[in-house]
Amino acid sequence: MKLGRLLKSIPVVRFNGREDEVIQSIHYDSRTVTPGGLFVAIEGHRLNGHQYIEEAVEKGAVAVLTEHEWSNLSALSVIQVEDTRLSLAAIASAFYGNPHRDVCMIGITGTNGKTTTAYLIESILNVAGVETGVIGTINYRFG
Repeated sequence: MKLGRLLKSIPVVRFNGREDEVIQSIHYDSRTVTPGGLFVAIEGHRLNGHQYIEEAVEKGAVAVLTEHEWSNLSALSVIQVEDTRLSLAAIASAFYGNPHRDVCMIGITGTNGKTTTAYLIESILNVAGVETGVIGTINYRFG
């Protein structure tokens, strides 16, 4: 997917690079970066992803999403945003075709009865012909 299309899903503070750059994958762990990837530098409690930008570039990242100003390295697109975590969510959704638009999700919270309630809803929806999936502490399943 072209970088420019992904950028439409987030508020950009500063951009330096090519909007026609093709993004093959999205990564927030520099160890998983593959050629053509977009690396998202996230500042954590113990580690700061901005420290790993150079490593991501060495592994083939063609674009970097950062909260900090970053000097543009040769042939690298740099996108500066206010919040990389929030931007990662929006970009990943756009990259994968906004799958949430095709899924109805029901969340159940509380102290007691969540599993029972989930199973009851699953059973009701299945009888109604709705394909369901359940993710919980007991197990997870689909179809």
